[in-house]
Amino acid sequence: MSKLGGWSTALLVICRLFQGISVGGQLPATLMYTVEMRPRKHWGYYGSLVMCGANVGTLVGNFVGAIIRSALTYEQLVAWGWRIPFLTGILNGLVAWFLHCKGKDHHPNRGVYHHEDDGENDDTREKFPLRNVLKKENLPALLSATLTPMLFGAGFYVSFVWMATYMQVLLKPGIENAFWVNAMALLFGVVLILPLTGILSDRVGRTKTMICGAISLGIVGPFMLWVISAGQAVSAFFAQWTIGVLLSLFGGPMNAWLVEKFPPDVRLTSAALGYDLAHCTASAFSPLIATVLVENVGPVAPSVIYPFFAVVAIIGMLISTKIHREGGIEEGEEDDDDGLDATIDDDLSTALL
Repeated sequence: MSKLGGWSTALLVICRLFQGISVGGQLPATLMYTVEMRPRKHWGYYGSLVMCGANVGTLVGNFVGAIIRSALTYEQLVAWGWRIPFLTGILNGLVAWFLHCKGKDHHPNRGVYHHEDDGENDDTREKFPLRNVLKKENLPALLSATLTPMLFGAGFYVSFVWMATYMQVLLKPGIENAFWVNAMALLFGVVLILPLTGILSDRVGRTKTMICGAISLGIVGPFMLWVISAGQAVSAFFAQWTIGVLLSLFGGPMNAWLVEKFPPDVRLTSAALGYDLAHCTASAFSPLIATVLVENVGPVAPSVIYPFFAVVAIIGMLISTKIHREGGIEEGEEDDDDGLDATIDDDLSTALL
């Protein structure tokens, strides 16, 4: 690769773009498939399980990284050790194969969400849903679905992807066993908490739960980063755990919230596009911005990321209160098809009072 010069960087970027397309299709499709197969009154819980599963993958990556760093020398890690996590990723193909062979396809328009099966088939079904997604009446919902996930995306990448490097490399002196601290905080602050916040949103409403998480993270997040910057492993763990809990309070209900923003015929494309735009902007650039802030301002400077994206997310939820309801599902709407009582939730303006 060194002989390719600048082309090596370009090829790496192209490969990562294709990887991003794959990931961008996997998570939203998994979300829609999982949630639409379940009663609406449990959407918050099952949506949070999808987010939990995604974070289990990150958790495994954290543990593998911590183990490799503990078992190998720096020279071994640079020479060949970094390839080990990529090889273990082959196991993911077994999961995809199982779903392909055993999974039952689901058509969300057949007899649910007040949509009747109108006899459409593969020949008459919309083959380019992106055209409907980009229609003028759908753009406010798409904008809302782009702005709102930015808080979880940027907050997560800064708190649990970039944070280990921050604690071990950027802090002077660094925190010993930073990758283990990061992994344990991710386990107890995010993976185990997400399902609980999903259940909470089914009971009290997604808007209330998410707005509580956004405001709390915007206020408490900067203080927690200041605690981490002190360089003590135990206090860093509890601070990172606190950030994780507040992120989960927002991120647990977020998946079900996304599903409810769009009518079934454009739901997957719309949610996937909004979610991916949020992550390719906020998530992708937040670690870089955080590093620049540390090097040019100070170790606590990246804390501004939390309140900034909290405000962005709140704006996104404010926009969601104005979106069209034709074909969509709003919190508190009765489900006459299956007789299930939906969770009754106030609108965002009430939640902010």
